[in-house]
Amino acid sequence: MEPEFTEAFADRYLVKELLGEGGMGVVHHAIDSTTGESVALKILRPSVAKDDKVVKRFVQEAEAARRVVHPNVVRYRESGLWRQAHYAVMELVDGPTLREHVEANGRMDPTVALLLMAQAARGLAAIHAAGVVHRDVKPANLLLVGPDTPPSCIKIGDFGLAKLDHNPVTGSLLAIGTVDFMSPEQALADTADARSDVYALGIVTFFVLTGELPYIGKNAPTSMAHQLLSTPPPPSWLVEELDPAIDDLVAVALRKSPDRRFQTMDAFCRACEVILGKPGPEPEVPKLDGPDEYQPQTEQAKLIFGALKNELATGK
Repeated sequence: MEPEFTEAFADRYLVKELLGEGGMGVVHHAIDSTTGESVALKILRPSVAKDDKVVKRFVQEAEAARRVVHPNVVRYRESGLWRQAHYAVMELVDGPTLREHVEANGRMDPTVALLLMAQAARGLAAIHAAGVVHRDVKPANLLLVGPDTPPSCIKIGDFGLAKLDHNPVTGSLLAIGTVDFMSPEQALADTADARSDVYALGIVTFFVLTGELPYIGKNAPTSMAHQLLSTPPPPSWLVEELDPAIDDLVAVALRKSPDRRFQTMDAFCRACEVILGKPGPEPEVPKLDGPDEYQPQTEQAKLIFGALKNELATGK
């Protein structure tokens, strides 16, 4: 049961309704009593706050987010500890998630989709420039601003799995992220850098264009195995008369080998803009020809790779 707030949280925030909840915490709409502004107040669950690793990850999220100021990234205002409750205060975005929008309205017009994906790429480029890898880019973490139809602005939220280059907290051998959008290196718990977010945004692009995911597994291991071993279908298989350049955009983003993807979010963004006809320099795009296989980096990753390969082969 959620607690009832009878006084201002942290002696400042007047808590209103519950906006959402997840495994780590809950998010409330609150009013900043000093400014009168609406904010999103994220509070870590007491049941998980007993775990030092979870607390470190929560604190890390706030630290990572405060370093990024960009119109396509949800702004974190402050974080702290009040009466044994860890919390973070964020910009309140008045709009649905990208997932909610697609589920309610179906696939997006390709032009609208590419405009939004270019914005998301710009926001992620700013995150990467701050030395952060998001590692959980998915439609549920991409927020649409306002009630506009079609939507005109997107913001990246939820840094809960973000990894700081200088202070990695999630150092276990467990994969971190959401399996349907997880890069091969994340599936194997190998080193994940900015190109892992490129891969995830490639799957998001496929999703908004088609309303479907490129891979559907009966369970998490099978879904992870597809990320490692299956060739994604081109979006044009599901959307008639789609520009072939969009197929190539998605195919490059979803290459198994990080070296064969777009190397930066700036390149991904520029590739979207070229398709949209925006003038400017040509992006650096790796060639699509030739073999494309992910090579595990560690002995542990090789063991996981073998297990997932067997999972896909046997269907067990």
